[in-house]
Amino acid sequence: MAKKIKKEVEEELLDEEELDEDEKEDEIEEEENDYEDLSLEDRIINIEKKSNITLFISLITCLLCVILLFGMFNGSNNEEQAEPSNNEAQESNYSYDTSAMKEIAVSDIKSESKKETIVIVVGRQGCSACAAYMPILTSVAAEYNTTIRYIDIAKIVKFTDTGNYVDDKESFDALTALTGSGEWKTFVSDYIQYTPLTIIVKNNKVVGGVSGALEADGIRTMFDAAGLKK
Repeated sequence: MAKKIKKEVEEELLDEEELDEDEKEDEIEEEENDYEDLSLEDRIINIEKKSNITLFISLITCLLCVILLFGMFNGSNNEEQAEPSNNEAQESNYSYDTSAMKEIAVSDIKSESKKETIVIVVGRQGCSACAAYMPILTSVAAEYNTTIRYIDIAKIVKFTDTGNYVDDKESFDALTALTGSGEWKTFVSDYIQYTPLTIIVKNNKVVGGVSGALEADGIRTMFDAAGLKK
């Protein structure tokens, strides 16, 4: 009995499929007949409509792609602006306090060194050696009742990821022109690219200094050798 029912159901399904196929064929035949009944002008109009629809869909797709790409680019750009450059990151990691120092213009070195022997340190924010050295230098200078003069080399030379460029040529030339006797004759011009750079000047002549950082005892030895007194 079950087999008979199953067979009858299968036959009904086959009949329905055949009817569906027949209906589809009839619809296709009707469309073809309708198309053949169209005049040449109507056929052209029909083709143009289909072409316009296709073109419109293509334009919308292209427009959406452009909007998507623009959004991705703009988002990437914002991320780049939000992230600090290498120089900015270094400055935040290796910043130091210069409030106990006296910032000096290169043009004032000559006049100030005539009154007394002055200690100048050339540095820049973002220099790790400077950050470690400056507090020690300031502390030892207080023992000698000396105020450290400070030159921010970043105001004279621009430091970028692609290279370093002299921005204030007049100050740079005047600084590298500082000279002295013997080992101090070309000391500044030889080591100006390094920070920290300590220069001791008397009567506009270099009488001592060091390239790099020193510990407290080394700073005292340098001061003593240049004639500074406690």
